[in-house]
Amino acid sequence: MKEASSGGWLSRLAGPEPFLLFAVLGLFFPWVTAGDISSFGIEEGDGFPILALSAGSYLLARARVRWAWIPATLAAIVVVRDVMQVRAVPGVGVGVGLWMTVFGSVVASVLLLAREVRRVRDARNG
Repeated sequence: MKEASSGGWLSRLAGPEPFLLFAVLGLFFPWVTAGDISSFGIEEGDGFPILALSAGSYLLARARVRWAWIPATLAAIVVVRDVMQVRAVPGVGVGVGLWMTVFGSVVASVLLLAREVRRVRDARNG
């Protein structure tokens, strides 16, 4: 049986990649709800840039590129801004898809930044 430290399936689940995929999945769920009307993330103005940033960050993270945290962090900033804009409008609610995208992009960004901090610390110490 493979251990998490040897690159087994558990270490792949603990990395940022599943969270980036979760953020992309949130694009296909309602982002904005107003009564019976829902708007999906992929239909919104920021939907395609979030898709591009998350997909780009996913590919960079899989390739272990040092700067993979940048598109993930930009995606997180954009979706958090979207939550604040939606919450400012009376009678309009934040949909589950937007929360999924916020969660996935923020967690992926934190994990990618932690990976880079670890990489720099290991390079200094070893």
